[in-house]
Amino acid sequence: MDFTKRVHQLNEERYSPTITACQHYIYDHLYDDITLDHLAQMCRLSPNYISSVFKKEVGIPISEYIQRQRIDEAKKLLLLTNYSISEIGTSLNFNDQSYFIKIFKKYTGLTPKQFRNDHFSDHTST
Repeated sequence: MDFTKRVHQLNEERYSPTITACQHYIYDHLYDDITLDHLAQMCRLSPNYISSVFKKEVGIPISEYIQRQRIDEAKKLLLLTNYSISEIGTSLNFNDQSYFIKIFKKYTGLTPKQFRNDHFSDHTST
């Protein structure tokens, strides 16, 4: 736990307070509709400015960062719960199951079903 906490702190220290605040907000609201306008209002900056600074500091656009965080959360839900794939996609604000599957596969190389099956079989064979 201590190691994880230190890694998290090191990662946060790489970014400005504004970007760190955006990242915290995104992580805390993965199950909500997160808009660039809302992030900009929260930081009291323009959407264009936030978008530009985020991409410059983090290296990817905000929308991609949000998707990656949601897919990481989906992976946890697939492994730790019995929720259906459609329930997980819907709860993480993917309004279309085929879009959720497409984005999941983009970042993991597997469909959510393949991911769950592969990891489930890993646990049962040990």
